[in-house]
Amino acid sequence: MCNKKAPDISIIVPVYNVEKYLPQCLDSLLSQNFDNWEAILIDDGSTDSSGVICDEYAGRDERLKVIHTSNHGVAEARNAGLRHASGEYVGFVDPDDWIDSDYYSSLLETAGRSGGEIVVGGFCYEHPSISIPSTCEYGYEEFSSTEYASLLCEDKRNPNYMWNKMFHRRLIYYTPPGIRYFEDISGILQWVLRSNKVVFAPDIKGYHYRQRRSSILGKVGIGKAIAYYDAVMLRNRQFEHHVEESDISLSIVGNIIKGILRSGKSLSRGDLLPGNNNIPSDMLSEMIGRLMGRAEKWARLLPEAMKGLSLKYRIYYRLGMISPRLFIFWARFTRLCHTSHRRHRPCFD
Repeated sequence: MCNKKAPDISIIVPVYNVEKYLPQCLDSLLSQNFDNWEAILIDDGSTDSSGVICDEYAGRDERLKVIHTSNHGVAEARNAGLRHASGEYVGFVDPDDWIDSDYYSSLLETAGRSGGEIVVGGFCYEHPSISIPSTCEYGYEEFSSTEYASLLCEDKRNPNYMWNKMFHRRLIYYTPPGIRYFEDISGILQWVLRSNKVVFAPDIKGYHYRQRRSSILGKVGIGKAIAYYDAVMLRNRQFEHHVEESDISLSIVGNIIKGILRSGKSLSRGDLLPGNNNIPSDMLSEMIGRLMGRAEKWARLLPEAMKGLSLKYRIYYRLGMISPRLFIFWARFTRLCHTSHRRHRPCFD
């Protein structure tokens, strides 16, 4: 009796009310230039025809598997996919995005050549009339788990997206239940810290990230800002808990502090509530105060790390240590004075 070979990769696609874009996503999966993969589509209680579309495509190719559930959010949908994943590696694709035909074969080839348990690719921001490749200040590079985890905490040069990364299955925990926003922030770091090597391959830009106003991250509300704050605090505690003091370096501590300050700046400016800053002022001050407490703890661990920060970050740190309200004022003032904001580009729907 011949045993069927396990897939090289399980691709998990959480699906909710994306009937307009889902066919392009599924067609891109079917176009992959190798055969040994599976895709697990989780219909998370869609109220449009998304579930029907999933079933139709699964009828065409047995590598597509469909799970229909009631609506619990993207984190629980991904968990459902993980419970059914049998591949050596796991990848994630959002249902309104699409991938090139060589995307996963390139990631797998890089993993096989380098021995990396996580491979991070580049991607393209897709607007209705233009495609903008992601940029980075460095090229192909291999990182220890702690080094790359600190870059995730910095959340600038390596954003906390789940979909531009491929993970060895042994690394993956399930996402804690009840998380509906920013589960990437608190989830990925745990997986990275369990790995032996992370490979960054920015030239693999086969993931196409569709820019939509109506996506989950396009929705606004105080609940979203609170969820972001909670995820940042959880990520910092996870890093502190799992990392040995012998692994700590000046650059790693610097990345951690920068990430905390950048998070505080985003909350202060209302970046998660576009067009306004309606987090209650007392609540916002308390958030910034707690973030500054975490930054101070890291700065005391290695005071020399502060010298490696740019003047901008050192100013934010000093103001925040004097008063959270000064930090908030400076963040908002510098935004008003900043003339190089990213030019607005049209989004889908």
